[in-house]
Amino acid sequence: MAAVKQFCFVIRHAPDDDFRAGELLDMALTTAAFDQIATVVFMDEGVLHLLPGRNSRSNVVQMLAAFDLYDLAPPWVETESLSARGATAADLPVPVRFIDKDELSRLLARQQVLVAG
Repeated sequence: MAAVKQFCFVIRHAPDDDFRAGELLDMALTTAAFDQIATVVFMDEGVLHLLPGRNSRSNVVQMLAAFDLYDLAPPWVETESLSARGATAADLPVPVRFIDKDELSRLLARQQVLVAG
């Protein structure tokens, strides 16, 4: 039996940049399907994927709905990134967990595999 690893997928780019967010979420779901631990973090411009009315090419909000099927916890959202863009928790249409920069630094340090885009 293979050892379980901790993967973290960090979404940092704005929705209009490209398909990176969708690709990272696909990787997270695939990782979870193989019984590995997958964590997703939205930070910097990446938090814009979660806001209604954003033109995300990757259908991020719909993909997050599949997290329950894969036993994935709701994604983390870096609070400073969200507030810097004038948004609050009430603006988000999906369940998320909030994390500040210091906690995020500790979370990332605990991961065995880090994939950012």
